[in-house]
Amino acid sequence: MSGMEWKNIYRICQGRGWRYNSHSNLCISDFPAFVYFITLDKECAIKKVDLDTKYLVVACDTIENVCLPVRLYSYQDNEPNRQNSRCLNGAFRDDL
Repeated sequence: MSGMEWKNIYRICQGRGWRYNSHSNLCISDFPAFVYFITLDKECAIKKVDLDTKYLVVACDTIENVCLPVRLYSYQDNEPNRQNSRCLNGAFRDDL
């Protein structure tokens, strides 16, 4: 991943993401990003690679007073719910 792609993922936890649900630290991006879908055969050899644009779901945790993405979750055909709170610096904000 390029530096710009990492920066965009980092920003999901810094105000560019929406709270995914009310009982977790998951945030979904407010922008679609490039995602590779890789199909493997039974021996785990790559059979097919597809490129698409999808919204990203990440877990955000505060580490040394900075909210950071700590895990990328599998895509479940989701879009952000803009009725939910924004993810911002380890907190969820309704006023952004």
